[in-house]
Amino acid sequence: TPTDPVIPSSGSALSQTGKTSINSNNVFITLKTSQTFTFNNPTEMQGFIKAVFPSGPKPTVYCTQRNSPNLDTFDCLLIYPSGVPNSPFQINFSFNYQGRSGDTTVKVSPLAAKSNAKAGGK
Repeated sequence: TPTDPVIPSSGSALSQTGKTSINSNNVFITLKTSQTFTFNNPTEMQGFIKAVFPSGPKPTVYCTQRNSPNLDTFDCLLIYPSGVPNSPFQINFSFNYQGRSGDTTVKVSPLAAKSNAKAGGK
């Protein structure tokens, strides 16, 4: 009996692309999937990427898919109403959609980002 071919994974099905950007109340993270996805409506797309915070305050998270041809790229905005925590933290991002899944952990170091920003600017 034939079996489904095993698709070799070239890296993770979900990964961070670019640098994490941080300001006083927001963290911006761009994620990339190993393939593109099509959603039936905006609500389905916004619920595609799940974010879990093992420790610290839980921000409001909005992840939106970029327009074609970049349908494998998602921009995530994390809003911290009382300010981004000063201590390093991590976010576990994942998706499970139409039988496909992936996950990645993004480490955020707010103090390193702030000190880098001050060093480069006036």
